[in-house]
Amino acid sequence: MGLLVLLGCPLPGNVLYRCDENGGCAVEGLTCAGDGFCHPSAEVLEDGGLVTDGGDCVPRDLAAACAAVECGFVNDGCGVEQDCHRDCPAPQECGVREANRCAVPSLCTPEGWCWENPLPQGFTIAASFRVDERHTWFVGENRLVLFFDGERSYLQDPPAPPGVDLLGIHGTSPDDVFVVGNSGVMLHFDGTRWQREGTLSNFTNQLRTVWSFGDGGALAAGPGGRLLSRAALVDPFSRWTLETFPSVEEIRDVFADSSGGVYAVTRRNELFTRPPGSTSNWIQLDTVPLQETWAGMARGDGLTFGGVNANRANLVHRDPDGGWRQLTDAGFATLEFAPGDGGVFALSNGSDFAWLSDTDEYTRFVVQPGQWNTGVALPGPRLLLSGIAGAMAVSGLDGGLTWRSTGRVQRGHSLNAVCGYAPGAMFAVGGIDNNAACATCKVRWLERQVTTSGVSWTSKDFQLGSTTQLLACFAEDADHVWFPGNDSKFVYLDAGQPFYGDFGGGPLYGQYSGAWGHADAGYFFTRREGREVTTSADGFTGFAQLDSLAPGGLRSVWGFGSDDIFVAGLNGATSHFDGVTWTPSSAGSIDFAAVHGARLPGGERRYVAVGSAGALFSVVGDAGVLTQVSNAVSFSGTWVSSSGTAWAVGRAADGGAFVMKSEPAGPWVLEPLTSPRPVTGVFGFDETIWVTGPQGMVLRKGE
Repeated sequence: MGLLVLLGCPLPGNVLYRCDENGGCAVEGLTCAGDGFCHPSAEVLEDGGLVTDGGDCVPRDLAAACAAVECGFVNDGCGVEQDCHRDCPAPQECGVREANRCAVPSLCTPEGWCWENPLPQGFTIAASFRVDERHTWFVGENRLVLFFDGERSYLQDPPAPPGVDLLGIHGTSPDDVFVVGNSGVMLHFDGTRWQREGTLSNFTNQLRTVWSFGDGGALAAGPGGRLLSRAALVDPFSRWTLETFPSVEEIRDVFADSSGGVYAVTRRNELFTRPPGSTSNWIQLDTVPLQETWAGMARGDGLTFGGVNANRANLVHRDPDGGWRQLTDAGFATLEFAPGDGGVFALSNGSDFAWLSDTDEYTRFVVQPGQWNTGVALPGPRLLLSGIAGAMAVSGLDGGLTWRSTGRVQRGHSLNAVCGYAPGAMFAVGGIDNNAACATCKVRWLERQVTTSGVSWTSKDFQLGSTTQLLACFAEDADHVWFPGNDSKFVYLDAGQPFYGDFGGGPLYGQYSGAWGHADAGYFFTRREGREVTTSADGFTGFAQLDSLAPGGLRSVWGFGSDDIFVAGLNGATSHFDGVTWTPSSAGSIDFAAVHGARLPGGERRYVAVGSAGALFSVVGDAGVLTQVSNAVSFSGTWVSSSGTAWAVGRAADGGAFVMKSEPAGPWVLEPLTSPRPVTGVFGFDETIWVTGPQGMVLRKGE
């Protein structure tokens, strides 16, 4: 409706007119409010609310406000937030780039490595806690603290040592959250920052569960009957004390009831209590009638416990008079409780959860895939599940899943290598870690997608007989992409279309883990079982052997032309081809896993081969230098940039990630990347690096 103006008659300032289509007002002194009408500017608040003559605030039309956004919360104009209940499609989250708009998150570690797959992050979640719709925390491996504000996720940087797993979390408000874990770590969040709590002298034991009382007091417990108490309102570095607990069994759960009674239950079903106000004096109250107890909570007028089920119930309730009632005898283990509206969720390990209403009505749900460790209750009631490799999904009482993360991460699925011909055309390839063959298995790879909403990796698969591993990745351009694998199979992409490939039987049969070439030089592939290089003019037909005379089976190949090719493999095997002759050499008992190279700005070429026993073999020009970092380190991938900077990645002595970097004339230096999983592949463009690993891990460093 347009503005009606009567000529010769001024418009009074208190008359309401509809806002124009651009959200403005044609009359000076009036402001468009959240109700869609123009009001005197003094009455309209910043967020569109209206102040009446009496000083009250009239909220704006929330239905209209929510209709104008993609996701998240909106302000009603009077300081109250309203959830529009419009979720972003996985893996996108709300407000990543712009308020109330969906985009792909990019969460980075303190070391500068940013997750690209799985999203929003890929460390396994062990425990979770929700205060309200705007405050949910997840904790887990490698000192993970992930905060979700109802719209998007944030990786927090707790003061815990790298590599420490966080296992338990509890709190009473957004400014009172406790976390415990391995190595005696105890953390507290005060609403602004995380603080490492003062630990007892020489206390480095595992803590698995924690309970906050809301006044600064708390309990933390773990294996061996270890129970620590935190006194309320005292110095944070002296408030934790080790209590004398009357059992040496693992304490599985600690909690309190509304009257202040405190309880602890052990793996062997011992139920202990202490009187309200007491700081010790634990006495055994009873024995829980379960085979093995895992979780407990105050519920209704008594206590409910869950545990392992064999021939006994897995959910039982203790009434105030001390009598026990069996709630269900379902065939799964209850490991955790998540209280919700009108009842409680009982979580199993993997793929089961149950709903126990306040009236003891019990319903069990089986959800796939089986990768869930913990959960928090949402309104509905619904259950937000989380677990392996950062997977998150929401399930209602129908048992169906709505993904909050990038979706299913298959147990043991490793990304063995990464390559590409442009940042927006990259591939990460892999298979099942145990290398088990099956006639119906599908090989799998990921393709990097760059869109206006951000970067994500899309899962692709292809039926390839019995092959369950893709071992290498080489991409020349859109029409020439190879993924060699075991059983002499490979996948070939032509303009993005996958085709089945087979190197052939007989002397060509084997496990192929290297590929390089171009149209002028032909294409070269290496296999673990032979000392010969398999060649083809076009890369998918006419395969033949080219004798390299290498001293062992070959694993990887790289080159610059038909007269400059380098291969590396088992038993220290290296060999260089000048277009006519192969020149073999050996580095002893080292098994080389990968080789890569680049032409330096000055015209020289640099090759790097990496492998077992921490071996790094760098060739600049014609001079080669063998460096061994440690026998306990095993390298699996390398990449050399156009400037000659070399990267080497693999497995550290503790089984986690190990990354090194060197300039053409410089030493190898450690590049910090704290991860409990090894790194299997590395690739880059200019100064941006991507690494891959088990459980679908893809990390990026640089822009």
